[in-house]
Amino acid sequence: MTISATLAANPTTEHSGVFVIKNANVWKDDPAARPKPVQLFEDFWFEGEMALLFGVSGKTTLAVQIAESIASGRIIETAVMTAEAQPVLYLDLCLSEKQFGLRYTADLEMETDVAPSDDYEFSPNFKRVEMTADTTIRTADDCDKFGQGIEWLVEKTAAKVLIIDNITAFRYSSGGTIGELMLLRELNRLKRDLGLSILVIVNNEIGNAGRALNVSDLGPSRILANFVDSVFAIGNSGNDGPFRYLKHLRARGTEVTFGGDHTPTFRLCKLDGNFLGFEFIDFFDEYTQLNGFGNGISKQNLREVFALRDENYTIRAIAEDLEISKSKVHRLLQMKRPAEPKPPPPPVEPEPVWR
Repeated sequence: MTISATLAANPTTEHSGVFVIKNANVWKDDPAARPKPVQLFEDFWFEGEMALLFGVSGKTTLAVQIAESIASGRIIETAVMTAEAQPVLYLDLCLSEKQFGLRYTADLEMETDVAPSDDYEFSPNFKRVEMTADTTIRTADDCDKFGQGIEWLVEKTAAKVLIIDNITAFRYSSGGTIGELMLLRELNRLKRDLGLSILVIVNNEIGNAGRALNVSDLGPSRILANFVDSVFAIGNSGNDGPFRYLKHLRARGTEVTFGGDHTPTFRLCKLDGNFLGFEFIDFFDEYTQLNGFGNGISKQNLREVFALRDENYTIRAIAEDLEISKSKVHRLLQMKRPAEPKPPPPPVEPEPVWR
């Protein structure tokens, strides 16, 4: 809600043109009267929030997948979305038109039933936007001009969801983040004034090889985390390969559900042969992600190893029984014991019919 709208709705509110002052109970009661938060992408991103995504390769792939999910109303597997299908603005500062198109054309070398005419068909609600090459953000005037451009896009498309990939394009030195900071301040204004939900992608230079993801991995851009409502990141699962995991690092409006002990794991691949995306596999703790899932370790491996260890099998005997190396057995035993699958619920007896 804008300041002017707040004042109109609360005549007793006092202001100076810069600050807004209301009784603490009014501040408390206003949010309570609002509807339950609407999920755009699980607990990682809610309507009305500005979220930040960073990490290893795969950020653009995931961002496009999230955008198409919101635009089409089709959820990404296991990722809860309570928002309705709606227009999405995708400001692409990363890929050329050709690069974007190649990611969503039919892969005829895959063993699928796709044909050259089976390229992916995006929802008409998905609005990809490019920006002129000479656009920079170095001054307050540049920010104002950028904000006016977003306002024009929102008015033209009626979109309330904006994804920017990626804001590092506005960095004009290797360590300078002034342009990014100015942009985030302007985006926060647009979020409030226009009721936007915004996802910004940051192209950080620091990887997470062998250690847990944290906000410090943003490098020079870590200060940006102070200006957003939610921060989540992509990490490599195991060594180099197609496996990725997501970790929620910060949240203002909800508890962190997908922290280090419960990270969703994905395979980066062409879904149905024509859409580069994240294919859900399972949930693991981050230690498992860093030490082996992407190296061929699964929950079934873990359960079998721990079961044999409980029977006092030696590492050599476990390796021989499961036909894996002793070093892999040792690595598995250092990991967290996975929870046993829940048994199916007992059958429900039918209620007696009273006549």
